[in-house]
Amino acid sequence: MLLKMKMQLFSRKTAIWLTIVSGLLILPLGIVVGTRVYHQIRSPQKLNWKGNKKTETDNLADPRPLKDKAKQFGHYVAVEYPGDLKRFNTLKDLITGSDAVLIGKAMSNLSDVDGTGKTLTINYQLKVEHVYKGNVSPGQTLVVSLPGGMRRFSDGTSAEIHTPWLKKMMNGVTYLLCLKRSSDQSWTLTAAPRGLFEIPTTAINRNVTSHSLLDGDPMRAYDQMEVVTFLRSVKAIALESRPRG
Repeated sequence: MLLKMKMQLFSRKTAIWLTIVSGLLILPLGIVVGTRVYHQIRSPQKLNWKGNKKTETDNLADPRPLKDKAKQFGHYVAVEYPGDLKRFNTLKDLITGSDAVLIGKAMSNLSDVDGTGKTLTINYQLKVEHVYKGNVSPGQTLVVSLPGGMRRFSDGTSAEIHTPWLKKMMNGVTYLLCLKRSSDQSWTLTAAPRGLFEIPTTAINRNVTSHSLLDGDPMRAYDQMEVVTFLRSVKAIALESRPRG
């Protein structure tokens, strides 16, 4: 009987000791991980381009109309690189610098030559579902233009512009978009590819997806964040950015 009691006491002490040791090991790990995520969200990092600029044809380096280049090559293929993203390193930068921030569903899309005649855009019909910022209303349909796409011309030639740093939208899928108003009354992404996130609408997956495909992009820190947490942050920043009067 005495031996049994000693064995039970030893087992309890061992369990307590293991719990303390495990806690001490997990705590620093949690601090490191938490600090890293905070750093990713707040601090811009060096962006890594996955392609090879030495072998890629930069479409905008050749100022000729796209149809002329398609006529020369038959099927013209080139890439375009993202613009200057230095002003938009945080979610607050994105929302503050946008004319509209909203949730919408991509309904259809059409690729066409843009107004300059020198590049392609994919023009999406987007149905607005919820507005955090901007002079737009739920139920309204917007034309949102993303860079890139493919176009066949009447003479049988074609052109294709790749933007491997931006994951395109898909019809029927819901997104959070940070948008700028264009002079032709269409909308473009703020600091593409940073201003686009896929929003889950089913119980199977509850995490958002960043559409930036640039390694080191600060917006990648929000990739796979729980959707309610993410949208609460968006709402809070949008409220802060409203003009006070």
